[in-house]
Amino acid sequence: RTACRPVAPGHLCYSHTLQNAFVSVQQRRRFRPSAAVRQLRTISLCMGSADVPLVRLDKLLADRGLGSRKDVDKLIRNGLVEIDGIILGKADGKRKVPWDCAPTVSGQVLAPPPLLAAYHKPVGVHSTIGDSRGRPSLIHVLPELWRKQMHPVGRLDADTSGLVCETCACVASMPLDSRSVRSACAVTWQLLFSRDGILTHRMLHPKYEVEREYEATVKNTVDAHALGEKLSSGVATIEDGETYIVFGKLLHAEGNTVRLQVAEGKYRMVRRILANCGHPVLTLHRLRYGSVWLGDLEEGEVVPIEGPGLDWAKSLLAS
Repeated sequence: RTACRPVAPGHLCYSHTLQNAFVSVQQRRRFRPSAAVRQLRTISLCMGSADVPLVRLDKLLADRGLGSRKDVDKLIRNGLVEIDGIILGKADGKRKVPWDCAPTVSGQVLAPPPLLAAYHKPVGVHSTIGDSRGRPSLIHVLPELWRKQMHPVGRLDADTSGLVCETCACVASMPLDSRSVRSACAVTWQLLFSRDGILTHRMLHPKYEVEREYEATVKNTVDAHALGEKLSSGVATIEDGETYIVFGKLLHAEGNTVRLQVAEGKYRMVRRILANCGHPVLTLHRLRYGSVWLGDLEEGEVVPIEGPGLDWAKSLLAS
């Protein structure tokens, strides 16, 4: 600033002004990394594929559970954060880094959360992130490093357990026989968590026709031919006060056990259509959501989705 003041060459302060400007520039240079080091840092920290978004380092660390941005800034200033072996400093909090990078903080590697994770929800756990009444909820289900970046795909009733992604639709009117089995119906589900809002939307919206496969134990012996015809022709139910036709496909029926497939998941839809076909549900088990299978997931366990399930999610996201 001083160097930019218009001072005439003959003025008494002329030489003093130039000297102060020179010292000021030298001091700033002394505490700044060399151009080569700055360039190396930029190339190293911002390197990533074209489809990986860049985010500010302080936001990335805060999202991975290290506290507020102010807390994160202190860690960076104290030299406790490094990426690819480069220890970051005072001014690096605002630096853009690839979203999927894995910074090391105090020796702990902070890997990015998975695209999808599966949780075998026990009975009694409410599908909310926290509960004002102190009831069991999803707030402590995910690992701490995932909590700020992942959300449940749809919701489940507290009296259901274990692979589900049902849309959070308005409570629809149900016929009397369907309502009467509500408390008696035992349901096992797997609740999915996603870190991508677009993927969540495509998994839930009927437009994308994501298949869900169920196995149910029902009242009354099943006539496979008759039930299959009803499901394929469409079963009338009530949605938002209006008649809504739901189509399904019967995969197997034996005695009181049926296996069926539908392409949407509105509120208690499977129970409603089976009750309207004369077979109120006693137990219900979701086997598959898209290409994600329940498998041998233990109750209360959370695992990242990998293999074919992850490939399916990526293809749905790219469609």
